[in-house]
Amino acid sequence: MGRRVNTERNESALGRSEQAAEAWYSDQGLKRSGKNGLAAYELALPYVGTAYENPMRLTRQDWRADGEWFDKGQGTSWFDVRFAGRYEITLWFSDVQAADGVAHLKLKTADMSTTITVAEPAVRFAPVELAAGVTTLEGWVESVGDRRSVRYVDIRRLDLPDSIQPVND
Repeated sequence: MGRRVNTERNESALGRSEQAAEAWYSDQGLKRSGKNGLAAYELALPYVGTAYENPMRLTRQDWRADGEWFDKGQGTSWFDVRFAGRYEITLWFSDVQAADGVAHLKLKTADMSTTITVAEPAVRFAPVELAAGVTTLEGWVESVGDRRSVRYVDIRRLDLPDSIQPVND
């Protein structure tokens, strides 16, 4: 004899579970973006330029991307600049450069690049003028036909003292 499944009870439990998930996301200040599934919630954007976390560190987990979160992947970070002003943006890479190359910083309103030499783990762009509001950032390095993404990005508001000291591994 087969096992009887009470589909009505299972559907009721599923409905309660979905309602609990909706309540939790709502409590976190998250909302649906019109896509499907739980991943369809718009994520809260990190604040940049506050006295509470200066510099702000963005990692690959802050990317909005369809690809991988590894060196060959490429993603765009979205963040909310709370105060317009002059900033220093540091791009950190996973490995030191094996050959000289060009580091690229692409913001919503500007593109910049600079050379990076062998053995440099990071490159700084400063001063960079950022307007208040939501903006985007992409960073990568190209050298000898190779393109690698950033591992971390530090964004420091220059007219504020540092409130934290990032740790680099």
